[in-house]
Amino acid sequence: MDAPASHLVIGDKEDTEDSSSNMMEAVDIYLRLKASNDSQTFIRAARRNGRYVAEALGNRPITSNSSSDAAAFRDYLFDKGLALGSVKRIFGSVRSIINLVKLEHGIEGSNGFAKTFMPERDDGQDRQPIPKDRLIKLQQACVREDDEMRWLLALISDTGMRLAGAAGLETLGCGYLGKEIG
Repeated sequence: MDAPASHLVIGDKEDTEDSSSNMMEAVDIYLRLKASNDSQTFIRAARRNGRYVAEALGNRPITSNSSSDAAAFRDYLFDKGLALGSVKRIFGSVRSIINLVKLEHGIEGSNGFAKTFMPERDDGQDRQPIPKDRLIKLQQACVREDDEMRWLLALISDTGMRLAGAAGLETLGCGYLGKEIG
């Protein structure tokens, strides 16, 4: 006769080994489910972030990472010289990878990376605007060169637009950007 609650007794070590995906396998699963062929930046970032975890904590099963492991990973990233914003971005990616793989495989339990404390730090990396006189010189040089690359540079320097947004204007049907830089 089976003893009540016998399923809660921890058996041999062989029975309790964690068979969940390791970090790099989790990245592969995540990319298979989420990445499209044209998102090379997304793919590179996910692989890099998974590699960071594997380097810092070992390429072990994703369910074996505790909150103290996540704190050690945070410190590892800061020791590499990464800014707070970069560390937060990496943590968001790692959390997403682990959450999706756990969901796909029906793995219960919390994600060790879910609630890691991020100290507010003065990284000394506040970006300062380019002085107006230097912007004007840059824009004048762009006008003198008179090619699409320089007009694109002049556009983003004048509007504050990001390069990807400005370069994407032509693909959205706006045609040639023209030569009207304010």
